[in-house]
Amino acid sequence: MNMTYRVKVDELGRLVLPKQMRINLNIKPEDKVFIELIDNVLSISKVNNQCIFCDKEIGLVTFKDRYVCVNCFEDLNIKKYKFI
Repeated sequence: MNMTYRVKVDELGRLVLPKQMRINLNIKPEDKVFIELIDNVLSISKVNNQCIFCDKEIGLVTFKDRYVCVNCFEDLNIKKYKFI
């Protein structure tokens, strides 16, 4: 799908992604995005795979339909914790 919008950059250098673009890319508040400049073309894409605890993007495993990095997954080892 192709979309073109003209948006204004504010005095702090911020711009607002139009609602329809956020919907199409499934971008929600607090989501992270990649911003890339190649040959004077600005590209924005959603970061999809990151650890839910530390935001690391490599060495991920899935745990209950969520991404967790290997280090955080090892920290979740249930034997380390006592249940009350």
